[in-house]
Amino acid sequence: MRKLYAKTWYTPREIARLGLIKSPKSPEDETSSYVYVLGLIQSGKLKYKNYGKGQRPYYLVSETEIAKYHEAEL
Repeated sequence: MRKLYAKTWYTPREIARLGLIKSPKSPEDETSSYVYVLGLIQSGKLKYKNYGKGQRPYYLVSETEIAKYHEAEL
């Protein structure tokens, strides 16, 4: 969890570990939720910022985007 631009930001691993977004197939499995969150990011369903400077992305998702995702799922 990081504080940037007056918002709280999470990595996909933190989102899965904290249970902020869970995999519908295996909600109790952290690895499954992590893969699910990455899929949401890569498909464009979950907005993010990429702070990676090299070939590897470093995704951060704001708490407001997590809330928007949950609102859209209802």
